[in-house]
Amino acid sequence: MSDVLSDVLAALHLRGTVYCQSNIHHEQWALAFTAIDAAVFHVVRDGGCWLSTHAAQVQLGCGDLVVLTAGEYHVLSQPVSFQQMHTINLDDSRWQNTFSHHGSRDPQPHTSLICGTFRCDRSPMLTMQSHLPPLLHLSARQVSETGLAHTLAALMDEADAQRHGSSVMLHRLAEIMFIQIVRTWLTSAAPAHPGWFQALRDPFIAAALSAMHDQPQFPWTVEALARCAAMSRSAFAARFHALVGLSPITYLTNWRMQRAAAWLKHTDLSIAQAAQTVGYQSELAFAKAFKRAYGVTPAAYRRRATT
Repeated sequence: MSDVLSDVLAALHLRGTVYCQSNIHHEQWALAFTAIDAAVFHVVRDGGCWLSTHAAQVQLGCGDLVVLTAGEYHVLSQPVSFQQMHTINLDDSRWQNTFSHHGSRDPQPHTSLICGTFRCDRSPMLTMQSHLPPLLHLSARQVSETGLAHTLAALMDEADAQRHGSSVMLHRLAEIMFIQIVRTWLTSAAPAHPGWFQALRDPFIAAALSAMHDQPQFPWTVEALARCAAMSRSAFAARFHALVGLSPITYLTNWRMQRAAAWLKHTDLSIAQAAQTVGYQSELAFAKAFKRAYGVTPAAYRRRATT
């Protein structure tokens, strides 16, 4: 059976980037991060601070890791209400792989942070922002109990050493870190968050998702998918919609278009071949479905993707 999480992450073509490392020597400080079109992560290497968004304030301790999945404007500060802010824009490439020092460099910093982003191919169907909670906070204890601890240790070592090839290593480690964050969140005892990732926690709906991902070209019906989930048709359709937010057939169509878009963007398959891989024998029917999903024809999408 298909590994659904791996399928989706592969289709999104996730890219992780470690941007800036901040050593803060002031006892009171604040860093404001502008809103960007990417998920943003912060790792607290030393010390502690507060994270403030328009909707929440979270205290972060040494070893904590936090992800803002929609990349909204936020502030890291100590104490929580400190107002004198230094602004960082992670869309500015000048911040990539940089060290920044705030205050004197001589004493041991009060706080040390690593900041970065997670980006993926834009898709109208599958986005991290729409399927993950806006804020993912993993405590130092949660990090230490998972493989994240080893990944973070390797990431920090690369960040400190500045060896040849460190930039590529940091990107790859950041990508691995994101997958581990999602897996940790999926298996945590946190309250359920409605959305696609949450459906993977349900063994019945996950079985149907796996069937669709394993054979997107198969002429699936709601009845056939219900049998995969070992449920009645009506119960399956209601449960699928409640967890995923879409009907089974709408999800299947969206997944087919997502896969076809990846084929068109990253391979030399013809449009007819891409259509067949996702179950369309008629190139015209495929083109109509693709345009409904992406707003452009398959040919126009390929031209835009290659430029």
